[in-house]
Amino acid sequence: MELERLKHAYSKMVSTPIYSVLRHNPVHHWHCQAFSIPSPSGFKESALKTALRHGVSLVEEEPSLSGSFALEYENVTLSANFPQGSYFPVQLARLVIADYLNLSSSDWRTCSTSEAEETLLVQKLKSRFLP
Repeated sequence: MELERLKHAYSKMVSTPIYSVLRHNPVHHWHCQAFSIPSPSGFKESALKTALRHGVSLVEEEPSLSGSFALEYENVTLSANFPQGSYFPVQLARLVIADYLNLSSSDWRTCSTSEAEETLLVQKLKSRFLP
């Protein structure tokens, strides 16, 4: 599966990768984000606490294929299932990471990187995925 290949490649580039997968439809509507944290120490507890603050109860199990959210790291999967059409905070992964890194007071939606810098960073990242 293409997603697994990307995870494998990303895990070679960072020390502690965290993957967030939001599934609306098992066939063609997934959102996957990759993050890196300096250490997994305390991450599970922080993720559970942050998710609860946003109305989501995460459990340590594999998610369903439809209507689910998962945080995956170091052979641990924290997930939540939700009914189709119900409310789910789609930015939950970013909120969890921001809280864990003590960045929750900053607004991740404000980007201080110029478009030229972003383009250069994307090119560097793409080059790391080449065989």
